[in-house]
Amino acid sequence: MCQVSVCCHKEKCRRLPDNHACALKVMAHPQFRADPIAAITSHLSATLPPPPEAPKPKPDPAMQKQQKALRKWKQKLQGPNAMAEDSE
Repeated sequence: MCQVSVCCHKEKCRRLPDNHACALKVMAHPQFRADPIAAITSHLSATLPPPPEAPKPKPDPAMQKQQKALRKWKQKLQGPNAMAEDSE
């Protein structure tokens, strides 16, 4: 067995009574007794930072190429007189 795991185990054993006492206090709290899920949720929302914003997805180059080709094709179908007809 390596030294690190032994050291960590001893540290955990030293903290066990403190953690147990804290857990008993939480379980005795009236808000926790009334609705444990709501109590945990409100605690986490008050203590955790807000989640980071999701990065905006980058446009797909292949899709952009297809869209450009489609626009050119539509312009070709409409012809040069399409602009003159729209303005009348």
